Amino acid sequence: MKSKKGINRWKLVLLMIIIIGLIIVIFGNVSFYKSEVKMADVEYSIDDATKKDIYNVLWQKDISNWPSGLPQELNEEKLKKISREAFGKETARMLQDVKTAIVPLVQRYHVRYDQLSNISQQGLSTRQAYTIGDLMGLDYFNGYAGMNSIEELEFPRDYGSHNDFQVGWYFFASSLKDQNGNDVDLLVNFFRRAIYPPDVASKMGLSEMDNQIVELQLGLSLSDKDLHIQGANPVISGKTGLLDFKAQPFLIKMGKNEVKSINNGSLFPLSVKVYDPEKDLNIDLTLEQTKPLFLEGDDGKVPSMYNLGTWYYSVSNIKTSGTIDYAGDKREVSGKTWFDNQWTAGIMPAGYPDNCYIRALANIQNWSNNKTPEPWGWDWIEVQLDNNTEITLADMHSVHSKDLNNTGENPPAESKREAYGKIINTDGKAENISGFVTINRWIRSDVSGAWYPNGWKVEVPEKNIIFTMTPTVSKQILQGAAASEFREGGVKVVGKIGNNDITGIGFGEGTGYAGENYSYNNIFNILGIENNAENRKIYQEPVPGIWLVIQSVMLFVISFVAVIWILICLYCLLVKRHTT
Repeated sequence: MKSKKGINRWKLVLLMIIIIGLIIVIFGNVSFYKSEVKMADVEYSIDDATKKDIYNVLWQKDISNWPSGLPQELNEEKLKKISREAFGKETARMLQDVKTAIVPLVQRYHVRYDQLSNISQQGLSTRQAYTIGDLMGLDYFNGYAGMNSIEELEFPRDYGSHNDFQVGWYFFASSLKDQNGNDVDLLVNFFRRAIYPPDVASKMGLSEMDNQIVELQLGLSLSDKDLHIQGANPVISGKTGLLDFKAQPFLIKMGKNEVKSINNGSLFPLSVKVYDPEKDLNIDLTLEQTKPLFLEGDDGKVPSMYNLGTWYYSVSNIKTSGTIDYAGDKREVSGKTWFDNQWTAGIMPAGYPDNCYIRALANIQNWSNNKTPEPWGWDWIEVQLDNNTEITLADMHSVHSKDLNNTGENPPAESKREAYGKIINTDGKAENISGFVTINRWIRSDVSGAWYPNGWKVEVPEKNIIFTMTPTVSKQILQGAAASEFREGGVKVVGKIGNNDITGIGFGEGTGYAGENYSYNNIFNILGIENNAENRKIYQEPVPGIWLVIQSVMLFVISFVAVIWILICLYCLLVKRHTT
């Protein structure tokens, strides 16, 4: 009898340890204090940059006649929704919701969010609201769709924009020739961001489209003039009613700019009509599919781990024709386009894994190493060979990439990286490949001072392929609206498959080279944050504190105790059965 009482006492003690431990793990890093949102005395005003962006996508340039140049449907009520007061109030509420959410074993950022909330309560422009996501912490991922929300890609459903994911983009890279045989390379990229977690946006009465902000990125290279032109990068909120995305019939609409299916029953052919009045750049292209869509990575996942990753599919070798008119220099063009559709979960910006044990291990490891993972970028290439074969390869940067954030007077040394991707054979079938991308020439940005790839040697040993990539113009570096800088532009390809010569065209991309300092400088400037050591510390990813580490260790302790408790319960059950 005493033995039975002793066992029951131990069961109770262990159960109490489990309950207390769970409370510590689940609620140990929660802030239960939600600050009241008190907006400053801000009128329902719209800043000039927002006016300029709206007029840009409506194909107008002069904002002096604002708002008479607006369409009737963009009425006063909608304009109030994109005012500094509206964005500021919504963002401040979002920050308080994120700060007080229950997200076990994830780093929290109370000081950071309180500072951003104070900034938001002074009012935010569309571009500022778009940029704040880059300063959010890991817990910002809470409430967004993760990789596991989609079992597998289905079409036409997944032609859509997936607005419940944090970030996504529709990317068109065209390698063309004009009527005189000059190289004309064009980037058209619609970059979308859901600025608030969907459940938070819904509580504020925002529709799925209201919650989106889209940036239109344009880049044009003219080889005969050695000229690279960047578009105005208009940034538009879905609350204007000027954005629309549809899966079938396929549609990307941003003001008067449109990419849409010509036939209702299929994705292709596509019509691309884009105009940038600030740059006097007019694009009118028709895209016709010649090869089937293919899934990048592992059935469209690049990568996918613990609910984090990227869904990604592409179409290569798209027959392209039409006109491009830059400042009155109108050219008849034809060639090939590469199309990507990607949407990400916890990658841009960084999120947290859905597995609590992985979170706990990461906390313990980062605390033990006294550092956290550093910001990263990538290199990506696509080549479309004249033998009707296409190749895409990508390599992710790491802390071992010594040429990152190189702003010195001299370019980095030659850099060889492992890369992984696909080869699309003449029959349209895509297969996995791996190889090496060596960056053997560099060019310096006039803006950040960082060095970017400007020449590549690519080797795919398993296919006996080797080729070089040379840019069609000298500088192909672009600035994003949210403080980013990247290289993106057309290339010429020369090489061999076995003993056979190959030629082709393509695009080379590089991100993350300007480094953390450049990003902070620009983001702080956009948001009006003083760029000093104290603020840098607030916005850099902190090493887990001892309390978070204790919570992480506690998870393993209570798991072990739970196993013992279950075994004791099973033992008691077996003994009871045996005695009866």
